Amino acid sequence: MKAKYILAVIGLGIGSLCFGQQKLFDRFAGQDGVSSVYISKAMFEMMPSLGDMEGVKLSNLKKIEGINILSSERESVSNEMRKVFKALITDRHEELLRIRDGSEDITFHVRKNGSNIEELIMLIDRGKSFTVIQILGNFSLQDIQEIATQVEL
Repeated sequence: MKAKYILAVIGLGIGSLCFGQQKLFDRFAGQDGVSSVYISKAMFEMMPSLGDMEGVKLSNLKKIEGINILSSERESVSNEMRKVFKALITDRHEELLRIRDGSEDITFHVRKNGSNIEELIMLIDRGKSFTVIQILGNFSLQDIQEIATQVEL
């Protein structure tokens, strides 16, 4: 009984954390001077179930729960976004990549659940402008490697 209660509390906590992050994205998405993109799981599920499309394995893309992108070149908004989104990176996140080039600072973080990846988040700080890209889902490392090798830059 006690274990069920603890699991329920943890489940609600994790759900509210994800909901809280979405509320943050929604809050900034509605501001002047902010460009925003949200792609839902439903959009990925609408893709044809052909298996492959131009070399991209659609089954991997369907593991995405959602993608959020926010960007602002307005300095006051960028400063607020920078503060809020950098605070979202916790000790549960692992830094995968850091690039520093002049005034540009790019960091790429991952949050895992066991061996699966739940969140990929990239912060792009260009001084007066700030961009955050968040991908939520349930991926294996192999899924990420397959997607990365299929994308032509």
